[in-house]
Amino acid sequence: MPKIKPVAAMKQRLQEALGQLAEQEEVIELVKAAVRQYDVLPTDISRPQN
Repeated sequence: MPKIKPVAAMKQRLQEALGQLAEQEEVIELVKAAVRQYDVLPTDISRPQN
């Protein structure tokens, strides 16, 4: 049964990736909410501040 260790490692990496994805999705939703709340436009973000 030498394949168990690689499968366990793969499962761990997949769980970590899913956790990162969930965190990214949460951040994206928070940014979207802030954009809606403050009516932020892409030009507000990309233009230089004086």
